[in-house]
Amino acid sequence: MDVFNTVAGHEEIRRHLASAMEGGTVSHAYLFEGIDGVGKTTMAMEFVQALLCTEPQVSHMACGHCLSCRTVKTGNHPDVKVLTKGDKASLGIGEIRSRLVYDAQIKPYQSAWKVYIIQDADTMTVEAQNALLKTLEEPPSYVLIILLANNSQKFLPTILSRVITLHFQPLPERTIASWLKDHQGLTEERASLFAGLSRGSLGTAIMLASSETFGQMREELTGHLESLRTSKPSEILKMADFFNKYKDSQDMIFSLMQVWFRDLLILILEKDEQAVLTKDKTDILKKLALEYDADEVMRLFSSVERIREALRLGAQYAFSIDCLLKSMMEEL
Repeated sequence: MDVFNTVAGHEEIRRHLASAMEGGTVSHAYLFEGIDGVGKTTMAMEFVQALLCTEPQVSHMACGHCLSCRTVKTGNHPDVKVLTKGDKASLGIGEIRSRLVYDAQIKPYQSAWKVYIIQDADTMTVEAQNALLKTLEEPPSYVLIILLANNSQKFLPTILSRVITLHFQPLPERTIASWLKDHQGLTEERASLFAGLSRGSLGTAIMLASSETFGQMREELTGHLESLRTSKPSEILKMADFFNKYKDSQDMIFSLMQVWFRDLLILILEKDEQAVLTKDKTDILKKLALEYDADEVMRLFSSVERIREALRLGAQYAFSIDCLLKSMMEEL
């Protein structure tokens, strides 16, 4: 019963939604919770497409070619509304009232359902959530609301009590790598690399695979890390230029550094080349594994992790990078 044929992973959620359609027990409200790029939006659109399809296949699978399927896919279906916060920091009460609460009183134009997909739903203000609550408490028989969010803890308890919450776990690396090979035509080596850097987000992996600047940034970083042990203090401090150059990609830089030290530690402790994620740099890492000891690498990894967390919590960027570089000098 594979209704969601373009969704990677999340088998239990797929079975849950497919079973609800087959049994006629589709809820009026769902919350899809998970990290960005994990497949929440794709699942929601596949679910809606199957639900509104006018020529469904076996087990309610969407046909993909009827007018309903085509218009859902292109975002032009009159009974499917997608609400976003756009450039704003949050979704306000005005948007929720005008585009959902009031609109929900109007019956569907051509389908049995009228669907509202709210992206970044966890940014709704308290006032907006209370406005939505009225519709959730007494939804018209034809209304389906799907909330897409990263963090369910940002919702009022009264909202959570009236939705079915489906948790989207980070995808296994093997699932992401397999998808990249099958759908993007990547080699085993590159698919494994991007899957390892994605932290369970297929969207992140796809973004990295298609990025024009990622390769250049990674090569520059590799050069710095390869020569780190033999660099003079003044040369290490000059790495600040690299961090400033790619400031907008800081999270990915820290991911690359953590993967680098993780791979190095594996080669030192286990000498397991198969477990290395940066396989195209294995020869460099093997050479460095003979020069470092495990404690040094662990301290370097911890320094990167500590500064990365500080930045997540709002630490000043230039000061944090300065602390990182000085910490790395002390650990060598």
